[in-house]
Amino acid sequence: MPLRKILIADDHSLFRKGVSNLLKNEWPQIEIIEAANGFDTITQVKHHKPDVVLIDHSMPDLNGYEASQQLLKNHTNLKIIMLTGYDTMVVALNFLKIGGRGFSKRWC
Repeated sequence: MPLRKILIADDHSLFRKGVSNLLKNEWPQIEIIEAANGFDTITQVKHHKPDVVLIDHSMPDLNGYEASQQLLKNHTNLKIIMLTGYDTMVVALNFLKIGGRGFSKRWC
């Protein structure tokens, strides 16, 4: 199934815009949705039903792990990939245990 919608969840707007531009340059037909915190991520997933969520671990109000945990309870097939500056095995393993699909250390 081709990707149609990607949600980028990060509290840094410059990072969101940069990733969005990279994705749009490679796949111009993809719709990009943005969220600035965990609560906004949950709302955007319910409203837009993205194919993939790229989420930061450290966000205000509700962090990426907690938001992912809530999302995966109700959207078991949702593909969530965590992009984060936290490069610890504990964070990665906990995320994968709740159903996360991938984990990568953020490059900036």
